Amino acid sequence: MAEFHAISYACAETDSYNKTQVTNDSFDIGAFSKQVNESYAYFSLEALPENAKITSFDLFLTQKTGSYYNKSVSVKASVCENYIKPASVCWNNKPKSGKIYGKTTIGSNSAGERKWTLLNAETDEPYPIGTYLTDNILVVKFEIEGAAAGDNNAKGFRASSDATASARPRLTIGYELPQGVKIYQNGAFAEKPVRVYTGGIWKDAVVRKYQNGVWTA
Repeated sequence: MAEFHAISYACAETDSYNKTQVTNDSFDIGAFSKQVNESYAYFSLEALPENAKITSFDLFLTQKTGSYYNKSVSVKASVCENYIKPASVCWNNKPKSGKIYGKTTIGSNSAGERKWTLLNAETDEPYPIGTYLTDNILVVKFEIEGAAAGDNNAKGFRASSDATASARPRLTIGYELPQGVKIYQNGAFAEKPVRVYTGGIWKDAVVRKYQNGVWTA
């Protein structure tokens, strides 16, 4: 299991405003009286081992209270198919959501952590992420589908710039490594428990450590 915190974010407002918010901790989702907001979290997955087979993909946001609404809404999180740098995101220029997504129903306006489990809409299984990365950056979009100005159903969440690190958008990825893959960590091949597929079943294994020019158990 690997955990990643968002390194950046953007919040796009409807084309009547056509602007982004990346400097005021705004991570709003849904409709206010005069505009609709969609927000994007950016994660660096550089630390994820190559050839990792994804087994689970969970996202977490910390909801905040404020000028938001108590209506029950379904908030969709989806992996984006392209990368646009945060400062350039606006309603008319934003990353495109793909077929990897999950939905969570949020009713109250109370503070707390909310979770999304993302699956592949075509196979109902976690997915290879390589084709969605730009320089190892993964972009995830959060929206209320069909939201329109005046719906008054918006929810607010903590952004990647939040002073409390644990409240920032978070991604956890469960993964398995194919047989023979070694983990290179902190300048050396590190001994770390993994799972290998051999003899038709998954078994516990340990990556061997490279020390003093030789492989050790």
